[in-house]
Amino acid sequence: MFSVCTATNVAGNCTAYGAANTFSNLFYGVYAQATSPLKTFTVANANFTNCYTSLYQSGINYSRVERNNFLINTPIGAINRLAPVFYYANNSSGYSHQENDYRVTTTYPITATVFNASGTASNESYRNTYTNCAVAHQAQQTNGSTAGAYNGLQIKCNQNTTNATDIKQTSGILGEQGACGSITSPANNTFSHTSAVTLSDINAYTGGGFKYNYNPSPLNGVQDPLYKTANIIKFGCNSLGTFSYNTTTCPSKLTISSGGGGSNGGRLAMPVLEASALRNKAIADSLTEVLNQQLVDGSKQIAIQTMGNPNSLKVSLLANSPYLSDLVLMAYLQKSLTPAATDIKDVLVANSPITANVQQVLNALNLPKGILQQIATAQSNGNAKLDQRNTINYYNHAKDLAVNQLLRNYLRDSSTNAPASIIKWLTWNNSPSSMYDLAFAHIQQGNLAQAQLLIDSLNTLTNNAKHIKYLQHHKSLCATKGKWADMVTNNPLLCSSIKALAADSLSPYMGNARAALSLAYATTTNYQVVEDAQGLGGAHRLAHYNKEIVTDVPTAVNENTLVALKAYPNPFANEITITANVQYDGRIYTLELTEIATGKVLSATIYAKDATVINTSNLANGVYLLHLTDYQGLNKYIKIVKAQ
Repeated sequence: MFSVCTATNVAGNCTAYGAANTFSNLFYGVYAQATSPLKTFTVANANFTNCYTSLYQSGINYSRVERNNFLINTPIGAINRLAPVFYYANNSSGYSHQENDYRVTTTYPITATVFNASGTASNESYRNTYTNCAVAHQAQQTNGSTAGAYNGLQIKCNQNTTNATDIKQTSGILGEQGACGSITSPANNTFSHTSAVTLSDINAYTGGGFKYNYNPSPLNGVQDPLYKTANIIKFGCNSLGTFSYNTTTCPSKLTISSGGGGSNGGRLAMPVLEASALRNKAIADSLTEVLNQQLVDGSKQIAIQTMGNPNSLKVSLLANSPYLSDLVLMAYLQKSLTPAATDIKDVLVANSPITANVQQVLNALNLPKGILQQIATAQSNGNAKLDQRNTINYYNHAKDLAVNQLLRNYLRDSSTNAPASIIKWLTWNNSPSSMYDLAFAHIQQGNLAQAQLLIDSLNTLTNNAKHIKYLQHHKSLCATKGKWADMVTNNPLLCSSIKALAADSLSPYMGNARAALSLAYATTTNYQVVEDAQGLGGAHRLAHYNKEIVTDVPTAVNENTLVALKAYPNPFANEITITANVQYDGRIYTLELTEIATGKVLSATIYAKDATVINTSNLANGVYLLHLTDYQGLNKYIKIVKAQ
């Protein structure tokens, strides 16, 4: 199933939707991406069996992937060095990924879930089960920030059994997982191993590392990551009682409630969600105000620089610890007369853990190794300031999750007031990610003046020109009421700019830019993009939206020579007609028809501009790759389906 810049709703297995959808023995089960992140995407209560990539989404925010069953029960070999994966979420945020079952019953290594560049906004992978997977969760690129607990992607309450690796960070940033407070605050995942098997529980060998908060009771229990790489800080939250995986520590958020069933169940009524968002924001704002009153802010820098008595200065700073801001700490370290090493150690330890900005200033000082070691040891400490910030993060995270659910509901709402409600809540939330989505919302509603004002304001607030560039492209599209193909083919500079974004794995709109190019070139050329597949063993190649699956297309493909290869009907039954509209009449072309699951099944020769009819009555139902090679060795591909 291909979804192209449109609403996608794959749901079933309940009274409201009918029978469950089943996807079996496919290269892709569901593939969806969009030029704008504000497209609905729901896959719920579906079954995926022996698909090479069961579910792929790119550049779509506020999606729902809930209560699906993913199964590999027969060996699936790697294609072009790319390992199979159940669910790949690329450049997507605000998603609900809950209560899915990922299961492998063969010995072939399967990566279950990959989250690539979700950004720093609040996301959750919650209450899923993973059995016998090579990797259960894989996070790559930016999926959070270093700003304490409860930020970015939270991997919580997932049950892991006999996986090789349960949580893997291959690159970028993954935010602090879980927090301390109530029994539901820690990460509360269960792990596959009862002993410290190398690279098993939490593996961030090639990633940046993060802090993992867990309930340490019972000692060496299933909730305790017994193996972790050195860049993981494992922190036990005490006084929470003995851990047990149940509906108290990990309550379902999808339980059936009035007004809906199945995957809609537990989707709280809109007034309840709105009240939750308002309540959590009010608590976070109140706590932030209290913390700001406690913090000794940057205005104290002048006093620090002018205070002559080192001992008096140290006493004053310690008296205000741990509430010294970064500006104060950096001003202290950068005094013209550098404080004594032991004084620096005492002040920094009292305010640890310190931020990366303070650490950078500290690194520039030539302090004794023993002093630096004591400061480094203190980085795993907690303090009252950090606890308050984490509490604030907790309520902001809860607020964001409620807003995400509101937006998911409104995006699926066809009523006339839904767009205004989307704009209202994105405006109210006022987070960086919400502001970018708000610009798209204004553009889609034709509010171009508001969109331009917002884009201009964002341009002054960020140094990430990649965000702004793509928003400007999208605004231009709406302003001219044109099509992506018209914009790209008539504007070489714009085409080059979008291609640069599409090729940039660090761009937050990489997926959206690739969708734009896919739409632009769908009918004119076989534009090939290479999806980021870091950690999956190779290039992930797909020619989008012209219903062609492409594997290792030679770089010499010349679409001016191979203008069009057509196969009809598609799906086909007992015969299929093939035509090749090319420049050279009378040339001989080689044709191969390959069943993706099993290999080549037949080959033939055809003449340019002649219609060739092939008898397919002896072919099994399934997905086939039609490959045409011309006299120069150039190639053309089309995906076709036998359904009888």
